[in-house]
Amino acid sequence: MSLVRTFRNTIYPKLCVFCGREVVDEGAFACELCAERLVRTQASLCKTCGHAVHLCNCNVPKTLSAARFVFWYEGIVKRYVIAMKRNMYEELYDYGAMRLHKLLAQSEYLLSFDSITYVPRSRRAYYEALVDPAYELAKRLGVITGIPCKDYLTCKMKLYEQKVLSERERRENVKGAFCMAKNAPTPCGKILLIDDIMTTGSTANECAKVLKKAGPCEVAGLFLARTHPIEH
Repeated sequence: MSLVRTFRNTIYPKLCVFCGREVVDEGAFACELCAERLVRTQASLCKTCGHAVHLCNCNVPKTLSAARFVFWYEGIVKRYVIAMKRNMYEELYDYGAMRLHKLLAQSEYLLSFDSITYVPRSRRAYYEALVDPAYELAKRLGVITGIPCKDYLTCKMKLYEQKVLSERERRENVKGAFCMAKNAPTPCGKILLIDDIMTTGSTANECAKVLKKAGPCEVAGLFLARTHPIEH
């Protein structure tokens, strides 16, 4: 821990992002009780097909070879993702990347990928929040796995929040929104696409289309959380 952070935590004790209690453990963002709640919420079985989450193929966007997720987007997980989007603590991203890696470790197929990339925010959205959660997760996951993280994509325009749109509106919202980033390498091999939330998969689907058009590649999606199919 840096001297600046030590001084800050001495003057302003770190509080749990969920309940406001003081956090005792160094490097933590939640109190012990809330951390346990978050661990218990990890999805183990798909509520649609009953298969283990790391094997489930429900609602996989047609351009992806697979789509895997850690949590259902509900309860304390919603609060966790919101806190992460607000860049409250770097530890939030470290924790998310660790949980993504634990999911990856269950699949030899996903660990065999050649590169990692992410669903980017638009420039306007980034400057409003000063953080890109998908990038932060992908960067850290690359460090943990040793799989190179590459900036393949860019978002050309600010998008409406997908969660407030119908399935048809979501497809239209992201249509043509992404393109290859300037000076990006040609995508090839097997690419792992990271995002924080999967709803209908329209965003990941559009990103995969751009990648596949730019080069010969296979794309799989890896998400921190997924909304329930009934919410679509």
